[in-house]
Amino acid sequence: MAIRSGVRTSRIAPQARGSEYTRMKKLIKWFFNRWYKIRPPEQVHYWKTKKVELARLQTAEDGSFQMDIRGEKYPLAGFPRGHILLGPVASLKHHIKNRLFNGTWQLLQEGCAHEDIIGHIKKEVLPKILEETARYKTDMLPPKRLCPAVRELHRAMTEVAGEDSNLKLLRDCAVFLLQEDDAYRFRFQWAAPYLNPRTWWRKLYRAITRKKYSLLDELQVVSRFVLNAEVVPDMKGRIVLLATVGTLLLKDPEILSFVNRVFWEINWKKVYLSRADNYFFRGKYYKVDHRKNFLGFDFSAYDY
Repeated sequence: MAIRSGVRTSRIAPQARGSEYTRMKKLIKWFFNRWYKIRPPEQVHYWKTKKVELARLQTAEDGSFQMDIRGEKYPLAGFPRGHILLGPVASLKHHIKNRLFNGTWQLLQEGCAHEDIIGHIKKEVLPKILEETARYKTDMLPPKRLCPAVRELHRAMTEVAGEDSNLKLLRDCAVFLLQEDDAYRFRFQWAAPYLNPRTWWRKLYRAITRKKYSLLDELQVVSRFVLNAEVVPDMKGRIVLLATVGTLLLKDPEILSFVNRVFWEINWKKVYLSRADNYFFRGKYYKVDHRKNFLGFDFSAYDY
């Protein structure tokens, strides 16, 4: 500390402030690594001793479907249907993977201009994916039966889409995949706090830095968080592919505007993982508790 004209002024170097931040991160990680050894996070356990378990379909108070699995503490949101997951959903995912992601990656590797790739996707790829989606309309659950997180996404996309039939089909495609495949739904819910443009710490950051919200910048950060939380190498590769193609598509003003409007329309608190969601998500190959948010700062808190 230095004294100038009777006023005490701080001379803390930037390196010192950085070291304090590093020490705080290490302290938080130290705490959770030991706390979770003493009291491990609760998780679904039937898979530890058997391949299947009896379950019954229930209707929650909000009208959504959920599964009451024998011996488990919480009900599972959603209505897993094996013939749908292995039939229409698998077919739709196959089309999206090959036409949109693998095809776009190949064009990028060939050095095609980004504008040409985006034009090809909008004119050739998306119409075929929407056509494929329309084939499975009868297999989709009505909105009132969707799990809360997916139902909120359906509401937000419906509000933004208006009377545009193509945007409504795009909504149906996203909702169908997330409702029927809880592995991707849980990942989307896990990333929701980082995608939410209205969090108080993001508002504070924008007020201090005078920077506008940028979905492209946010996607880079969120994809890195999800990538670090993945366990299986194959899923890490999918996240890289998803982030690469997603970043490319968001360079198109029309697509960026639509996604931005949807993100601002969503009530993200309805999308966040619930205690029951976390309970079942911890049974999958994902570091659910890898990150913690403390006073607006995000930390790597738990070493799996």
